[in-house]
Amino acid sequence: MIWLVAIGIATLELRATCGNMRSQFNGYGAIDSVYSRSAKAPMRYRVLVPWILGWMKHSKSRVGIYLCGKILLLGATLWASSIYLGQMGALAFAALLATTVEFDYWEQYIEILGILGCLSSHVWVVALAAIAWGMSRETVLIAPALTWFAQGSLWGIAGIAA
Repeated sequence: MIWLVAIGIATLELRATCGNMRSQFNGYGAIDSVYSRSAKAPMRYRVLVPWILGWMKHSKSRVGIYLCGKILLLGATLWASSIYLGQMGALAFAALLATTVEFDYWEQYIEILGILGCLSSHVWVVALAAIAWGMSRETVLIAPALTWFAQGSLWGIAGIAA
C-alpha cells in the first residue's frame, strides 16, 4: 500500500515540477553544476545524487534513473515513517508531503530518512542515515542532538563529518 501511494505522489510531483525540473537551482537541473563544482550555495553542498549521476552527463537514461531513484526514496521515506507512525500515520504524512510539491527536489526525502534513521536504536542505521543526510542537506547539524536525545549516543556526528 505504501509503495502504491509513493508512486501516486511521485506522479503528482512529476506533473507539478516538470516545468522547473531542468532549473540549475534545484534537483535534476543542478546535477551537472554540482558535479563540476560550479554550483552556488545551497546546491553546492547537496552532493549525494550529483556524485551518483553526474558522470552520466550525456546518457539518455539519466533522467529515468533519477526519477526511479526519487520514487525509491519517497517509498523508503513512507516505509520508514510507517515504522514510527503506523500505516495510517504514514498515509497522513504522505498527504502532507503531497502538499509541499512545488519544485523538483530529491534531498527532502533523504533528509526525512536521515531524521528517522537518527531515531533508530541501531548504530549502523544511525551512521548511514546521518552520512546520507549530511551529503544531502545542511540541516544535518541537528543530527548529533537528535541521536543524543533519542538514544544517548552521538553517532549523528557522522553526518556532520560527511
